[in-house]
Amino acid sequence: MTIRLPDGIRFIERGWLNSNSILFRGDAPLLIDTGYESHAQLTIDLIHANDVSVADIATIVHTHCHSDHIGGTQSIRAQSKAETAMHPIEAAWLRAGERRLTWLDYLDQNATFFPVETELNEGDVLRAGEFSLQVFHTPGHSPGGIALYCPELNILFAGDAIWQGDMGAVNVAIHGEAAFFHALASLDKLAALNAHAIFPGHGKPIYHVAANFHRVRERLNGFIANRKKMAMHALKQYFIFTLMLKDGVRADALPDYISQIPAFIDYAERYLDTSPHDLLPYLLDKLSARGHIILRDGVWHATGPR
Repeated sequence: MTIRLPDGIRFIERGWLNSNSILFRGDAPLLIDTGYESHAQLTIDLIHANDVSVADIATIVHTHCHSDHIGGTQSIRAQSKAETAMHPIEAAWLRAGERRLTWLDYLDQNATFFPVETELNEGDVLRAGEFSLQVFHTPGHSPGGIALYCPELNILFAGDAIWQGDMGAVNVAIHGEAAFFHALASLDKLAALNAHAIFPGHGKPIYHVAANFHRVRERLNGFIANRKKMAMHALKQYFIFTLMLKDGVRADALPDYISQIPAFIDYAERYLDTSPHDLLPYLLDKLSARGHIILRDGVWHATGPR
């Protein structure tokens, strides 16, 4: 079963590198999430391709403050009068210029911070034309993560709280061991909505909703029981995203490069009792064997859609 969205709502699906965006058309268009800063023009082009002028965007809602969800915001604001909204925790981080808790320095990424006019708490309701969007606080992947539920359509815009068979990495090295339990509680909260469909922050829409919640919950429980498994899963996600974001990294430069990224140092030393340099051959072997990365002309590339 698939769910066809009304013409006034556009699900802008992108590759795994960038976040998906949700565009509510109408007199005061509302946009959820904006992709990477380096892909801001593409985000703008995609908005225009859906028959909305960027100049008319009234509100930009961020499901959380990671660079793949906020990077295009400043460029859109420069061409519009759009006001921004996100959870108070992460709004405070942007106001403080916080680059570690937002993962920017932690993963060697970048995004230009911007003012946040509206703070969104659990139970708040936004209007997007004829539709309402109920705010649910979904800590786990990010402490100030939110999901948006549309009761008129019984669909969920979940950000990185849940994807098809997975979710955004739970960064216990920065946010603490309790983050996994927060993520489980967020899954239970969203599952209780019994939505017909989920439109996630990355990947395709989810229609087998109950089964997918069960699958992701079991995956998280496995990580709680096995910290090494958790660390390897997170490092594989970080590694693939790094290759995507850098559009490949030369094989001869890769050992030194990942040895300087705090996330790789943190996870390798804290959970795997090794170093990024020594862990690299294992990552390359595992991910290349599964077809997630490939070596071309001396450069390692991720194979997934960007």
